[in-house]
Amino acid sequence: MALGHTGDLLPQCPYRHRPLPRHWERANALVDLLKWKNGTAAKQDLKDECIDLLRCGKVQDMLDLIKSRPIKKGNEQKLDSAMGYFRSNMERMNYGVFAACGIYVGSGVIEAGCKVIVGNRMKNAGMHWTKDHAEKIISLRCAIRNGNFLGTYLDDQTYSEIKTAA
Repeated sequence: MALGHTGDLLPQCPYRHRPLPRHWERANALVDLLKWKNGTAAKQDLKDECIDLLRCGKVQDMLDLIKSRPIKKGNEQKLDSAMGYFRSNMERMNYGVFAACGIYVGSGVIEAGCKVIVGNRMKNAGMHWTKDHAEKIISLRCAIRNGNFLGTYLDDQTYSEIKTAA
């Protein structure tokens, strides 16, 4: 258990994925709009707690925590707008749930998949592609990798006959 600055006990999330940097930066910006009496330690503690809540997919809890703090005069509209971003994208920020389901939240896996499916096939020595032919070969490679080659490239009747025969 970790003790949050609000005095509440915050259970440690078993799926401690780092939020995407843009969400982290936006959460920090929310905290910067609040009113602070003394020092940056309490401010940094709140930023850390917000990031912990984001890591666990507890976006609403983070917003409630922010709303419980006094706002710097003149920042009301900015804060409401910034919080609107989190409210609008809340379902996309369920990092703990995504991790539990084995869903990757970073772009590294996608980029590696593109490199394997597209780069390794399309960038061999001496290969030149027109846009139309490149799109077709990429589509074909994706269908093969997804295990959907027959369903994608054969008409429905032929596909049904092959499936029935198998």
